[in-house]
Amino acid sequence: MAAQVAADAAQAASDDLQAAADAARAAAESASAAHAKEIEAAAHAAREAEARVEQMIEEARHAAADRERLASELESLRVEVQGAGGAIDARLEALEAARAEADRLREEADARADEALDERDALLEKLEAAKQAVQGMQAAVDARLEVIDAKRNRNVQALKESVEAITSERDALAEELSGTRRLLEDAAQARHWLEVAEARVRALELQLFERDRELQDRDVELSSLLDAPTPPSEKATRRATRYRLAKTTKVQLDGVAGELVDLSIGGAQLLCPKQPEVNSVVTLSLPSDGPPLPCQGRIVWAWLEPHSKGRPLRYRAGLLFTGVDEAAIEAYIAKYAAS
Repeated sequence: MAAQVAADAAQAASDDLQAAADAARAAAESASAAHAKEIEAAAHAAREAEARVEQMIEEARHAAADRERLASELESLRVEVQGAGGAIDARLEALEAARAEADRLREEADARADEALDERDALLEKLEAAKQAVQGMQAAVDARLEVIDAKRNRNVQALKESVEAITSERDALAEELSGTRRLLEDAAQARHWLEVAEARVRALELQLFERDRELQDRDVELSSLLDAPTPPSEKATRRATRYRLAKTTKVQLDGVAGELVDLSIGGAQLLCPKQPEVNSVVTLSLPSDGPPLPCQGRIVWAWLEPHSKGRPLRYRAGLLFTGVDEAAIEAYIAKYAAS
């Protein structure tokens, strides 16, 4: 539009200049020769005016081209604005729908809030009623606790008196138990010595049996063996030499586990979990680095060991060898006996 205005102004100026030129030519023709110089000046001015007109026409032509270009750009912008208007309308419709949905959700939220408030008021009423009920129950509980405290105090007092009576009775029973234990210890010691005496008698009987076998029909009294035993022979002395082993040795007595106390060429002393039968013939297996060493013999005595708290019952027994490899026993003693 600005280009059109400039073109119109240029055309008006051109028309004015043409009119001025025509007037100048008319004045020149009617003027006298004396005024030729002035006419020439006016002609020159007319030519300059024409040149200016041509220049303005060229500028107007360029302005018209710019106007056409600007009109084309304006049309393009108008098309783009129309397209943008459609997108804006669609966006506005979407926003309108979202606003309607937001309004609906707000209304639903308000309805739920009203329901929540009503429910809260109902719960507050129930809570108040529960508080009042609890207060009433608390009073009943306090009264009940007072009764229980009184009863507990009576029970505690009675329990203290009972404990004192029980303590006195316990002390009396402990003193009586201590006396009983002393009696039992004395009885156990007496039983031990009785068993030792019985074992000694059995050993003397065995010696008597062997002596009878050596002396054929010679009579020997048991009392003489108790009071003054006959000096042992070289063989008997070797059998009486007992050796304790360097470490605890587990053995087998007829397949029953036991513990070897000491060992000699003539026999062995054992600890067994079961009481072996006196005068029974058994087989003792001595452990070694190689095969076990078997020793056949006869149980000549056995008694129960004094019992200690925390330890199992065990029986101590004496074994007289009746069939054994004496060289092997001597080698066994030499290898395993304590120095």
